[in-house]
Amino acid sequence: MSNISKMEPEDAGNIELRDGTSVPLEMVQKIFSEVNGSDEALSRIVYDDHIVTKDNVQQLLIQLIQAANQYQLQSDTLRITILRTDDNQTELNCLESLNQLDPSPATPIEAIVIEYQFLLRNPITNKLQSYDVEVGLISRAAKRFKAAKSHGVDVQMMRLRSSMSGKFEVSYSEYLVGKFLMSTIENWYNSVEKSTKSFWPKFIERHNAWVPLIFRLMGTAAFCICVWLFRDSIFAINFTNSQVLLSGLILFVTFSIVIATSLRLGSGFLSYVERLYPVSAIKFADAEEKILRQYNKANSSIATKSFLYLAGQVISSLIVSWIGALMTVETLAKIAP
Repeated sequence: MSNISKMEPEDAGNIELRDGTSVPLEMVQKIFSEVNGSDEALSRIVYDDHIVTKDNVQQLLIQLIQAANQYQLQSDTLRITILRTDDNQTELNCLESLNQLDPSPATPIEAIVIEYQFLLRNPITNKLQSYDVEVGLISRAAKRFKAAKSHGVDVQMMRLRSSMSGKFEVSYSEYLVGKFLMSTIENWYNSVEKSTKSFWPKFIERHNAWVPLIFRLMGTAAFCICVWLFRDSIFAINFTNSQVLLSGLILFVTFSIVIATSLRLGSGFLSYVERLYPVSAIKFADAEEKILRQYNKANSSIATKSFLYLAGQVISSLIVSWIGALMTVETLAKIAP
């Protein structure tokens, strides 16, 4: 399921008046809209790394018009705004113009905003009601491409990944109709391709405070394993006080080196995870496909390097601990009475 933050009026069912009468919430909202002459809105904010294609957008437009047709649609107005990384803007006003969009632009799409206005006739009051639907989608891959090209440096990935990748809003007169239109958008978005590669970097970033502790625990475990393997030679009951003091000093220095190395490698591991590119994109043509291939290739390289830090943590902890335990045994053997 998509990562969706919901911000909508609470559906409390019924509202009790002063005389004890129970009135449906929808009726209260209807009276409020009639008297006040204003609309309310439902909103959704999404954070997924989606890959939205032209076919996806076409499906959304078709599904929205089908949903509106269920409520005596009188008229509709469509406006699609496409913003590219060179700050050029294209505006379209129908599905056919979207189909005729240039398939080979030189610059990728940074964002797309779909604004659909529906005029519906209320079958109960026979009055016309307007519903405004707005769907905004953002390409975080294109944003990074634009930042790197404009400033020559990368933007901060943690901030970019934590920013939203889309927002949906439905301004309604009738709550149930607005909710149905929002459900149509949400169901459509759930069917859009999502990047699964971004899950584990996001998971690590959300729990990055635990990474140093985990690396320290890994180092401690390696140290304990090596000491346990040499336990008969290190923990002899007939050792003198000087032998115990010397062995304790060597093991303490060894353990300190293991922990320091663990912290260093843990920091390196986190730094590589933070460099992973977000692959959220609006893929209409070759320009978007090109940066997606570029970032996916870079992600593979970065993931390999972060894995090497993880493997290096295990190997280095075992080697240092083994050497420390072995030095302890040999030193004790040399000073044995």
